[in-house]
Amino acid sequence: NLILLGVAAVAAGFIAPSLPFLGLPLAAFALSWITYRFGLSTGVGISLLAAVLVAVFGPALGLASTLDSLFVVAALIIVGPATAVALQRFPAFAVLLGGAVALTGAFLLTPIGPETLSVLIAQVPVLLKSGIVSAGSGSTSTVTVATVVQLYRQSWPWIIYYLMGLSALVCVPAASRAARSLDVTVRHYPKLADVDVTFHVVWPTILGIAALAVGTFTKNALAGAVGLNALMFVRPVLAAQGLGDFAALYRRAKAGRLAQGLGYVLLVLTEIIIPSVSVLGLVDLFFNLRKLPRGGATSSAGMARS
Repeated sequence: NLILLGVAAVAAGFIAPSLPFLGLPLAAFALSWITYRFGLSTGVGISLLAAVLVAVFGPALGLASTLDSLFVVAALIIVGPATAVALQRFPAFAVLLGGAVALTGAFLLTPIGPETLSVLIAQVPVLLKSGIVSAGSGSTSTVTVATVVQLYRQSWPWIIYYLMGLSALVCVPAASRAARSLDVTVRHYPKLADVDVTFHVVWPTILGIAALAVGTFTKNALAGAVGLNALMFVRPVLAAQGLGDFAALYRRAKAGRLAQGLGYVLLVLTEIIIPSVSVLGLVDLFFNLRKLPRGGATSSAGMARS
């Protein structure tokens, strides 16, 4: 088992830079199983081995560059040993959020992040000419290209955060599955109707609104970027809180699974266009619409309240 899962972890290391949705969950299961069965040091050791192999053989196979190994080792440790240990101590929702932030930092701070952004920026004139990307008048003047490039740079952190968050969303249950196979007790995602995130997400929301307002009125690009990213970082958390309100409503109404599924699809589509669900989640944090127990208790959603 150690050999087979070690090979799976190495394969995940080669896949993760280009296909994180596939590579990271595979690594999460393999490395979590190894960590639970053989210990934290073994899980970290396999992660380091995978990164070394990616650095040596990645360029020859055309799957990764040598410097991609820096992201690989950080990502494998985050989704594997770190997630395995964290699920034994912390609620699953908190592990998900922490993993998403850590993976985002690993991507942005290692060479793969700036390189990927540079490739994307280099394609801006081509995308503008083809009409795939529209920027106001649709012209390819220097000002228009610069505007789109600035937009990409400002949006880059939260775009990667969403990408890594969706990957981490699958990594947590993958690690939990490995734990169940070894009869190890870990935390799991709560039912959606019981999701109740910590009130502390209000502070980055306020920061984001304030910074975005300063950036808008003073034409300060840095303040605007900080505000935009702060709001986009907390938006999924607030949306989860809002979806919890609707899930509780569906449960009280005894709605069928098909009706609930259609309802969630419509809510997600609506949230993509207008942040209505996340706004509801913010309101719920203040007024506790579902009358959930709060005030020092640990919510069943998996994030400690204070």
